[in-house]
Amino acid sequence: FGFSCAITPILFHSGVERDEQGLTWAFWTIVGNLDEKALNKLTTLGGGTRFVAVVLVYTLALVCNVLLVNLLIAVMNSTYEKNQAVSQTQWAYNRVEAVLEFDHE
Repeated sequence: FGFSCAITPILFHSGVERDEQGLTWAFWTIVGNLDEKALNKLTTLGGGTRFVAVVLVYTLALVCNVLLVNLLIAVMNSTYEKNQAVSQTQWAYNRVEAVLEFDHE
């Protein structure tokens, strides 16, 4: 959302264009789908502004993808740790059960 607030005024100068475009268009750049209006605006911008806008768009795509992969790794690690703790408890329970079974014989 913050990225949309930063890049939308750079690409869309008039208030009417901004209202038509909205702020959620930049969300789709996370998955690699850049809006056609935004692409057309990127090509019509001047030198320095165009460079800044392109850098912002590609930075968003790169950072978001890295963050999403990092989040996926963190969730998988958390799940692995939970399963590891459950397996240790299950192993200890089965061992005690086996000892008690042989103790009664």
